[in-house]
Amino acid sequence: MRIRTLVRKETIEILRQKELLFLILAVPILEIVILGYVIALNIRNIPIRVIDESGSPAAARLVARMASSPEFRYDGTVLRTGDAMEILVRGEARAVVTFRKPPPAPLPFLDVPEIQVLVDGSDAVAAQITAGVLSGIARDFVAGEFLAAEEAPVALLAAPRTILPPRIAVRTLVRFNPDLKSIDSQGPGLVGLLLTFITFLLGGLAVVREREQQTFDTLRASRLRPIEIFVGKGLPPAAAGLFHLILGIPILIFWFQVPFRGSAALILLACLIYLVAAVSLALAFSAVSSTQQQAMFLVWYAIMTIVVLSGFFTPLESMAPGAHLSRGIAAVNPFRYLMRIVRSVMIKGAGPADLLGDFAALIALAVAYAGGSFLVFRRSLKR
Repeated sequence: MRIRTLVRKETIEILRQKELLFLILAVPILEIVILGYVIALNIRNIPIRVIDESGSPAAARLVARMASSPEFRYDGTVLRTGDAMEILVRGEARAVVTFRKPPPAPLPFLDVPEIQVLVDGSDAVAAQITAGVLSGIARDFVAGEFLAAEEAPVALLAAPRTILPPRIAVRTLVRFNPDLKSIDSQGPGLVGLLLTFITFLLGGLAVVREREQQTFDTLRASRLRPIEIFVGKGLPPAAAGLFHLILGIPILIFWFQVPFRGSAALILLACLIYLVAAVSLALAFSAVSSTQQQAMFLVWYAIMTIVVLSGFFTPLESMAPGAHLSRGIAAVNPFRYLMRIVRSVMIKGAGPADLLGDFAALIALAVAYAGGSFLVFRRSLKR
């Protein structure tokens, strides 16, 4: 009887809090809709580039076959061979297919070039699937070309068994992470994950805790200006995030042997910019919440969305065509750009020129979120 009374009391308390009720009932449904388009182990719309040194009509037909595959998005043909590694370092494509003139073959009627597939291994899961699918398409194409040739029946009767089926070189090379080690791919993302969890959990309680402890009025009555209170509330979560960054990267390098090929200063700069955006979002959630419980709900859902829509688990290119809301959120997700920067610097050794686009997006988002969060924070001071 006493337990039933307590249960009834708690239920009434939850139903009275309209904001919390909305978070419990509506937000989980929205999360499933948004994240359901992203979580998948298959690939789709993976950007690829082509380098054609052979000038073979068969190469053009194979490019058309790859371009028509739903797994890939053909982003054009590059003329210079040396561009392949630069394309992968800059992140313009996840794979580069190169066609070269083959050596003299026992089947001269089969005009199929030598095929090389370079795959970006900084995302081990996507690299493995991409390499397998591209190699499969190439081999199926070569087999079809052989069977469609008029000379095929004669070749089948006259050629020795050692060349049947024809030996066509399809060389697949994984760059930056040749062993496709998961820790090399996901390790850099863990750095951003640490920053996200710490800053959101600490920043999400910074304002609402004062309100619940009834010390918020004292803070408003002080001589501190709103911008000073805003910065003062944001610096401790940011400092905690930096502490975990300084602790986490050496563990990845020395304990897990994750390679570090780039500049530590670039990573530090990217993380500082990201911290501005993350802390600003966390303070905004804290400012609009009435209780710490509401703030924790908001922070938890935000972390889930930010992490899943960052490309940490699966490539964002693989989102279903109708995922307009998910794509929109991913476009304004600062963690997405931090992930790309940290992975590119650590695994690929990318420099500032290779990351201009990602840095520009990260800076723009940090400025926008900081400005919007401060407006929300200043309004909460007047309530």
